[in-house]
Amino acid sequence: ALGDCCLFCEVGDQLERSFPLTSADDFTTRPILVPSNHRLYEDFGPQVIRATGPWHPEVRLTLMSDAVAAWYFVHRESERGDALRKAVERVGRRAVRDIVEEERDGGRMRNDDVAILTLEWADR
Repeated sequence: ALGDCCLFCEVGDQLERSFPLTSADDFTTRPILVPSNHRLYEDFGPQVIRATGPWHPEVRLTLMSDAVAAWYFVHRESERGDALRKAVERVGRRAVRDIVEEERDGGRMRNDDVAILTLEWADR
C-alpha cells in the first residue's frame, strides 16, 4: 500500500480488517503517493507497506479513495454506510453517485475524488 486509498476486508457486515489505515483520523492532507517520476523520489520505496491474508468466498474486498474511505470509517455501521454498501454491491454507479452527492451536500464527506472498487469471490 502506498497513497491515499484504503482497502476494507469485510465478511457480511463485519469489518475484519482495513489496510493500511484503520480509522478516519489516519487520513492526512499529505499522503505518500506513488511518484510519476520515481527517479526524483527514490526514497518512496521503503514507504510501501505490505499485508497478506486469506481470501475465501465470504470475504469482500473494497478499495476506496480517501474521501469516501474516511467517510466510510465513520458511517459504515449506520444506515448511510449500509446504503453505500448496497449501492456498490447491487444497484450501481448512479446510486453511488447520488449517495456521494448527498453526503457532500450535507457536509459529511469531503468534496474530493471518489473511487470504489469491490472484489468478491466468484465460482466459475
